[in-house]
Parts: sequence; structure tokens; C-alpha cells
Amino acid sequence: MKEINVNRIFALAGFVLSGALLFGTRQFPERAVSAARYVNFLGITMGVLSLILLLSSIRENERNSERVVWIESPLHFVETLIGIIVYFVLINWLGFFVSSLLFLIILGWFLGYRKPLKLIASSVGLLLFIYFVFVRFLTVPVPSGILGGIL
Repeated sequence: MKEINVNRIFALAGFVLSGALLFGTRQFPERAVSAARYVNFLGITMGVLSLILLLSSIRENERNSERVVWIESPLHFVETLIGIIVYFVLINWLGFFVSSLLFLIILGWFLGYRKPLKLIASSVGLLLFIYFVFVRFLTVPVPSGILGGIL
């Protein structure tokens, strides 16, 4: 499939999702007015960006459009797919943070990042950010696994 057609399909899908977001906020309860405003903002933003993508694909010349390669490296794709499945299985047993740390480090290694210190540091940094923002600040519950509630 050519890039121009992919852009048009994704632009139309963006319009559909944008409309679903805007339509869905009409059913929010009165106590969730600020949440509805945020979702409306996201829906409008997605609609505008989809319109820009559609207009740019209409202006683009069909002959200059390149063929889209969906999977550059089948091996990396399969490794990532297997990693996601293993992560999904282990998350309730090991907990969110332990399984996420293992997933990020192992997947990064499989995808070619060979500097272990940077890989570990960036994984820990991301998980610390998630911990403080989502667990501590927004009080989003995450699976605790065998560690109970230590993290």
C-alpha cells in the first residue's frame, strides 16, 4: 500500500475516533465536567490533526508516494511480540514495576541498545517517573505481585 493511501486511511480513522470522543463526553455525569472538557480538547485536537493529515495527503502527488514497509525487521517484531506476551503473563505475578523493568531492559537489548548502564538508568528513570506521577500523585493502583506492597 502506498504512503498516500495509508495517510488517508489514518486521517479518516482519526476523524472517527475524534467523533467518538466528542460524542462520548455527552454522556459524562455532571460531576465530571472538567474531565469532559479535557476529553473534548483531545477529540478536537485529534480532529484538527486528522484534517491536516488528510489535506496534506490530498495535495500530495500519487506518483511520488512510496510504498509503506510495515515491518522493517521481522526478527525484532517477533521478539517484541513474544516480550509483550511474556510481560502480560508475568505482570500479575512479579508486579508492575519488576516486570516492567525486566521488559524494558530485555526488549531494549534485543532491539540493539548495547550500553547496559544507559539502558538500566533510562528504564529505572522511566519507572520512577511513572511511580511518582501515577502511583503517588494520581493514586493509580498497579499490580504489586510477589512484593506485596513494598513498591
